[in-house]
Amino acid sequence: MVALNLNTQTTYMMIDTRHSGEKFQKNYLTAYAGLNHNFTILPSFKANIQTTWMKLGYVGVIKVYDDVWGVNTRIEKIFWNNRLGLSLSCNDVFSTASKFNGKMKIGNIDQSVKQNMNERQIMLTVRYSFGSQKIRGARNRSVGIEEEMSRTRE
Repeated sequence: MVALNLNTQTTYMMIDTRHSGEKFQKNYLTAYAGLNHNFTILPSFKANIQTTWMKLGYVGVIKVYDDVWGVNTRIEKIFWNNRLGLSLSCNDVFSTASKFNGKMKIGNIDQSVKQNMNERQIMLTVRYSFGSQKIRGARNRSVGIEEEMSRTRE
């Protein structure tokens, strides 16, 4: 089974400020798209791929030239009647989510900014559910209203 979720957003932004005594005004569009794929390979084996893309325009008074994008992945295996889960995930697989290339030009200030931080993370997660599974099922008990509702449908 494959589940796919797409989120998008576009925003019209207006900047009207002063920097170093100089007036700075800009109007621009920003955009975001996120795509999340969930895969069920086997009932006890799942995978996830999450991609994001952003068109920033400006960060403060700095014009951003590059789009920002990233890919995160995760695989998970479930054992022992859904009590034990083992997952391996990697955030920012291609080390692209923290790259930034921009320029600021206001009055007599002309500045270039280039940032490339490595925020890649690889994580191994172990999850174990303690306690009785029977108690969890007992919490899903019904109350008197269900019986009354069924009478009104008859």
